[in-house]
Amino acid sequence: AGNAVLWEEQSDGVSFRLFPNRYQSSPLVEAGKSVLIPPPGQGDLSVQGPVGPRVLRLLILPPDRNPLESNTSWDELRRDAKEVRLVYEVKEKQ
Repeated sequence: AGNAVLWEEQSDGVSFRLFPNRYQSSPLVEAGKSVLIPPPGQGDLSVQGPVGPRVLRLLILPPDRNPLESNTSWDELRRDAKEVRLVYEVKEKQ
């Protein structure tokens, strides 16, 4: 088990948190369990905004580290976490 936070960074520098979110407010993820974003029955995830590269960053922290604490910086979170990073490209609609 651990606490997780998932961010997306757009090519224009704007970033936003995908998890936790208004449907899944707790960052706690149970060991061996899958988390779907968005959760079943909440609709599809749509990609909007500028074309170009995007980065998804998933940080997994120990259960005693809450990534939603307002006094924790991004650098401090990354230092204490295991990070999974995925880069993908958003292209013009054909």
